[in-house]
Amino acid sequence: MSGLSLLQPLPPLSRAAPSAPSVIREPTAGLHHVRLAHEELLTTGWSSCLGPTAGVLASAGALVSLSALRAKRRLRESRDLRFSARAATPLRPAPEGMDPEVWAARHGDLGLLEPHEAGRLPVVRLNQLLSDEEIAQLLLAAERDVGRRIGSVYRERPHGPWGTWYLHTGGWFKAECREIHDRMVAAVTEVDRKNWGLLARVPDVLGGPVMRSIELHTIHAGGALPSIGHMDNGSMWTLDVMLSEPSIDFTGGAFRTLERDGDMKEHKFGDAGNALVFPSHKRHCVQAVTSGCRQVLVIEFWHGDMRGCAHRCTQRWGTCKFETSTTDIQNFYEETISGSGGAPPESSPISDLLVSYFDGEFTAEGFRPHGSGGTPDLSSFLQSLGGADGNRERLRASLAALEEQLRCPAMLGRGGPGWEERQAVEDDGRGWVWLAASEYKARDFDVKGSTPSHTLELFKAVPYGKCPLLVAKSENILELLEKINWAVLEERLAAWVTLVNPGAGPVGPKT
Repeated sequence: MSGLSLLQPLPPLSRAAPSAPSVIREPTAGLHHVRLAHEELLTTGWSSCLGPTAGVLASAGALVSLSALRAKRRLRESRDLRFSARAATPLRPAPEGMDPEVWAARHGDLGLLEPHEAGRLPVVRLNQLLSDEEIAQLLLAAERDVGRRIGSVYRERPHGPWGTWYLHTGGWFKAECREIHDRMVAAVTEVDRKNWGLLARVPDVLGGPVMRSIELHTIHAGGALPSIGHMDNGSMWTLDVMLSEPSIDFTGGAFRTLERDGDMKEHKFGDAGNALVFPSHKRHCVQAVTSGCRQVLVIEFWHGDMRGCAHRCTQRWGTCKFETSTTDIQNFYEETISGSGGAPPESSPISDLLVSYFDGEFTAEGFRPHGSGGTPDLSSFLQSLGGADGNRERLRASLAALEEQLRCPAMLGRGGPGWEERQAVEDDGRGWVWLAASEYKARDFDVKGSTPSHTLELFKAVPYGKCPLLVAKSENILELLEKINWAVLEERLAAWVTLVNPGAGPVGPKT
């Protein structure tokens, strides 16, 4: 690895206390209005620069400037009051078994800057952090394990096609790329020591930061991170490693940061394998990729627990509240395969539901139930959901389709790790496939007086908020089919038990 290359260094943060302007406070409607004594000087200076013929423009400009200045002062004062109140609040006693010094340090300075402070610090480039061979090996290993040991998500909205593989899933990156992991930690720590000094602000008892999230981003033409206000909130350092060759593998996709003077500054990676490092609270964006495919490894560091959940976790300490343990899933699976396989009883609720969802074909446009000319037969569809007599051949065909879809799902719902859509993933990388039910009202089909019914979805991530009927090992669907206990599935459907906040357990009553 070559030496560090600093991109246009900026002056370090000044530790000297600025001269305080005189402040006159006037109570206004229960608030404090701040007026700076040197506002007249600002107005005079503005007029002098423009000349005597620019009085109107100068006055308007001065009013705008002063209004913005007052707003900034009020915001800063409000923030200072909140911080003072927080500092004045006594810290709760340390939990039993925890060192009080560690407990206090966790609630102290974690090296996190205000965005305007981070904007003053430079972006640093690391040349040849990864070799071409290491990039190829990393991509090959990740592609091999995505969906099995690595969680992933792909979205085309709201800012174009963008895929993310969570390489920290289950500790994958540290286990598979230990030498690279250690090299990156050492390199970023050295950058901070020479340029920012954020780690020096953190109590020694907490040690060095760990990798909070390790994400492989794949952005195709049209994909972008356009918000200039974006920052990696809660993290201390961010490391972006370019895995593609700029101008060859892709065009566009420029990385830009918001600087202290309000300008957006572009930072070039140079060659594949180079990296950019910056304080995480420095606002940044990525312009739209215009052609090709841009792949970047984005790693955030924080003082907190090293995460293995397949998302960008916001819980600094303790177990992720959206993490369902492998033991919980295994127990659910063991209950699912406590039978003797075969087919469910005909005309049972579970068989009718399977026929309604799997008796048809899965196309690029979605599921098409079997019917005349391949057109969905609404009346028979609703009738089957209502418990009409099943057809043995239709049930057999539906079970065959279920097996096919469990092995290779045509459509996947988005599940854990969180409740919000932006947190949901298609595959959490844990190697399970779920069949879960959700409610809908048949009146959505313009049928008056209909009662609530169910529909099915397949998931490769824990289906929070749904009623899980079965779970299977992605690599051993046959074991499920040979041992499935249909009576258990009937009980789950009848009880309508949904997966709720894992903090309350793996499964719990719907609330």
